Amino acid sequence: MATHGILEPIVVCPIGNDRYQIIAGERRFRAARRLEWSHIPVVVRDAHAQTNTILALVENLQRSDLHVLEEADAYAQLQRDHGFSQGEIAKHVGKSRPAIANALRLLRLGDLSRSALAAGEIEMGHARALLALQETEEQNECLNAIRSGNWSVRRTENEIKQRLDRKKADQEPLKVVRKVESICSPELERYFGVEVILKGRQIRLKAKSPADAKIILEKMSQWANQAEGSKA
Repeated sequence: MATHGILEPIVVCPIGNDRYQIIAGERRFRAARRLEWSHIPVVVRDAHAQTNTILALVENLQRSDLHVLEEADAYAQLQRDHGFSQGEIAKHVGKSRPAIANALRLLRLGDLSRSALAAGEIEMGHARALLALQETEEQNECLNAIRSGNWSVRRTENEIKQRLDRKKADQEPLKVVRKVESICSPELERYFGVEVILKGRQIRLKAKSPADAKIILEKMSQWANQAEGSKA
């Protein structure tokens, strides 16, 4: 800065009595004061709360020392408070839309995982892998394993993939049962004329009256006879 000067003017707005408030460029202003400069380029804007807030946020996002989680929080604020799309944010801060989307995804991490990333206990690769776990409890379990076992990013990815594969395999039989229930229940209800509840190995037929119960028994008897006849 001492060699090339201020390449971009600071932005201020008037607050009365010939005084101005810095909206964007506070670090440049402080650097100029340390260098004892008497003049710096300034752009004066009208006081407008929303515009000034956006400018201040965008200015803050230009900091080289900004942590990725601080970036994500600022992006989320631009979305939440000012209705910015990811594409609009990308245009304002000079980054790609996928980069904005990836940063925002980090906000889905649980509190412990976010704290670990902020403290440098885990890397970005660990954090991205943890995002595959939807439940906070699962994230915390893997986070503890990463820290205690000093897992690499590659091992973390592999361990989480295996966990998700096991979970999927465990859920497959339940999906089959539910599919059978969704197919069979309506068919049985049409046959018996009453509500049918399939639950595990149990089949419940709910008769509304003794007459309905008698009809159910007759149809079950017919069903059994047909089954025996088909075997013969």
